[in-house]
Amino acid sequence: MFPPICKLISTSYTQSIVANSIHVINMLLETNAEIVINNMGDYLNVLLDIGSKVMVQNNKTSNSPSNMKVKWRVIQGITSVMEQNIDLIIAKFQDVCQLMHIALMHKDQ
Repeated sequence: MFPPICKLISTSYTQSIVANSIHVINMLLETNAEIVINNMGDYLNVLLDIGSKVMVQNNKTSNSPSNMKVKWRVIQGITSVMEQNIDLIIAKFQDVCQLMHIALMHKDQ
């Protein structure tokens, strides 16, 4: 079930579904279940993909409450992955740094 959820949130669904799906997966990371551990790299890639899309939006919807929740959940997810497996973050260090830099540039975050 874990890989399909990752694929689900990487497609075009409403921001509410994406934010809640990321939240659920973030909670699953705490279980240290084998399927979660084995797919954590894929999850990080999905987070980076979603993050790169939502962080760079400069239109009216970029600061909507649902979009802000997606941004927050992406950062929480990256932090959760980092707590579980720092090597995955190191492997994607440039992408993670770029995303975090963009997130820090928003004064509301």
